[in-house]
Amino acid sequence: MESNAKIAKVDTIIFDFDGTLHRGEVVSLPIFHECLRSLYKKFNLNQDFPSHETILSQFGKQTEDIYPSLLKTSNSEMISIFGKCVEEAEVAALQNGKGELYPKVEETLTDLKNRGFKLALCTNAREDYFEAIIDRFKLNQYFDLMMAAGQYPGKDKTWMVGKIIETLKSKNFAVVGDRFHDIEAAKNHGGIAVGCKFGFGKKEVEKADMKISSFPELLSIFH
Repeated sequence: MESNAKIAKVDTIIFDFDGTLHRGEVVSLPIFHECLRSLYKKFNLNQDFPSHETILSQFGKQTEDIYPSLLKTSNSEMISIFGKCVEEAEVAALQNGKGELYPKVEETLTDLKNRGFKLALCTNAREDYFEAIIDRFKLNQYFDLMMAAGQYPGKDKTWMVGKIIETLKSKNFAVVGDRFHDIEAAKNHGGIAVGCKFGFGKKEVEKADMKISSFPELLSIFH
């Protein structure tokens, strides 16, 4: 648990997206299942179909890590076909108004912004998905800076968080996320890690400095 004195000095809050702000499974889980069914049929695969839990365990990772891990193959053709299926369907779904934020996300972000905090978004998302979510949820109104791994090939969350705190000239910051790389990114730069127990990395957030069970709980942490 971080001291109240350190929490009181926080001037910047950096958020993950899927599993933190956005219920990514609402859009992506049905799409992953459909694209997997199509791929298995096309290549006549006999291996077991991944469970809901297995698919969800991949959410929040960088794209280049998700597909080979989920398909359990290094076959570039299969990975490419599956990836294109998922990516096109996700963007189309968001453009058609699909997607759902966790309860009270918009109200909480607005309140935090009104309290004077600088807010940033830091996601492992692809660039096309990133652009689609910005437009779908009008994220520009909440965040001072937004970054996605798809914009910076080869860079990870720790690098992006470093870039954010440098750009926003943050002296003390917190990272709010649901996966191990969110926690690591905060700690690697000396920030506070807030783990979202409602996200995809259930056990991963145990290493966070603080944990929340619902998004509005942030208002009782950052005054």
